[in-house]
Amino acid sequence: MRVAVILPLVLAPGVATAQIWSGSARLDYQSAPTNSAAATVGTLAQQYYVRIYDRLFYKNEATFLGHFAYRTAQAGQPVDFRPRYEWQLTGYGYGGRLSYEPYTIRRGDPNLDETHRLLRAGLLAQPQGGPRLTYDTQRNKQERGQSDAALDRWNSYALNWQHGTTALSGTFSRQVRTTSDSAGIILETYRTGSSTDRSLPGHHRVSLGYGYNRTWERRPGALGAQDQHTPTAGISGQPWQILNWSAQYSGRFTKLAPTGQLGAAHYSDHLASATATLGPVPGTSLALSRYVEANDPRAGDSTRRTDYWQGRLSTEGRFYRQIRGMATVYRIIYAGAPSGARYSDAYFVSLRGKPQAHAELSAELALADRHGTQPKRFAGNASLNTRLQPTSSWQWQIGYSALSAATALDNFDISEESFSTNAQYTPAANLSVSGGVSWRRNRLVTTSWNPVWSAAGTCRWPSFANISLNYSRRPTGVSGVTIPGARNGARSETLLADVLVWLGPRTTISANYNRGSDGRGLENTIWGLGLSTQF
Repeated sequence: MRVAVILPLVLAPGVATAQIWSGSARLDYQSAPTNSAAATVGTLAQQYYVRIYDRLFYKNEATFLGHFAYRTAQAGQPVDFRPRYEWQLTGYGYGGRLSYEPYTIRRGDPNLDETHRLLRAGLLAQPQGGPRLTYDTQRNKQERGQSDAALDRWNSYALNWQHGTTALSGTFSRQVRTTSDSAGIILETYRTGSSTDRSLPGHHRVSLGYGYNRTWERRPGALGAQDQHTPTAGISGQPWQILNWSAQYSGRFTKLAPTGQLGAAHYSDHLASATATLGPVPGTSLALSRYVEANDPRAGDSTRRTDYWQGRLSTEGRFYRQIRGMATVYRIIYAGAPSGARYSDAYFVSLRGKPQAHAELSAELALADRHGTQPKRFAGNASLNTRLQPTSSWQWQIGYSALSAATALDNFDISEESFSTNAQYTPAANLSVSGGVSWRRNRLVTTSWNPVWSAAGTCRWPSFANISLNYSRRPTGVSGVTIPGARNGARSETLLADVLVWLGPRTTISANYNRGSDGRGLENTIWGLGLSTQF
């Protein structure tokens, strides 16, 4: 491992006259779980990062990056070491990079170990006022045991050019995969695209785009190709101060020519939408939109089509003191749905603000009316949240929410409920303590509440240490439902403790402790230590 770290530093460009050295190192140790009989030794993980930067000649910058991850596994498991070396050279109008990752995935059996040699390279050229040209290549050699070997080779060429609001692009990529016991698999992809947008009279703007993709794939005993055209168009504007409108369209036309078919298969997908918003009075808006999506059938499926109109009326304003209210009404009309034409309504009301200087309020009520849907035609959702802050040190939060459904407006059944309360005490800027409890129940399963208790605390000494504690306690399973192995009234508990100590401006040491029980007599304890430094 030491040789693997030092060798790239000697070969790095510009090391002898490097202007900037930087890096980091981190070591972490985690103990084995106490309830695991197999794992008796903890895990030690090491990560090292080195960056060397130098300037060569005029506006030419060379950088070497080295990242080394080393993990000693638990007893009976192999060691994992993954180095990555990267070189970069950039200048005026050009750039290049090269990276190499030699590593082995160890599975405890030499016949199952996987050896990888991953090499990546890229070039960039962009003369002033000219197009941007890039070339990327990747080569990954894989070996498993002594017989199974594979080689992946991938090359990509790209050209991008933009002038004002007009852009053109083109990409070609080729991937070849060969194995020791089969013929090669070749995948080629061509992509071209263009886009532009222009301003029109009357505060309007139009955008157009077109893309073409061709994928050609060859496998042992099979050959296939796919052509795809994707046109797009959009227009938006504000002809009057109180009116905004927009419309979009996108299409996808696909041609498939796989082996074994006499003729090619053609598919088309269309998506179109339009929206107009009218605001005749401040705080009030009226919107009308249309959405259409149509897809050709594939593999014997029926044609898929979504077509609906949506209308929305919304108003908001001050309700009381600093409380603002908002009310919205929706209507969606489905045309040509699989089950026939239908419509649904939705109503939404909310109040938010500060009725008093030390109190905040948020209340929401939503109702959906799905016409023609039986049973449970109506669905409702209500929530109420308050936050009280009597002093600068104390804060108290209370929240309630409920979900309900009904076949008629006078017969709602609450299906789910939740209630929570939490208090926080902050006597100083570096000290905070909080605790609370939340109850939840699913009335379709049981009428009993499931309480979850939690407590947390943090304390920080500037430039010295930071300590945090977290505790939670919850029922094992769901109230009213028997959990195998759990005692009556059993609770699962979790305690987390973290300590971070600053040894210097860029060096820290950390410790963590995790203790938990599942309510069935099983307890688990894990602790860890960490050291991190930067230079």
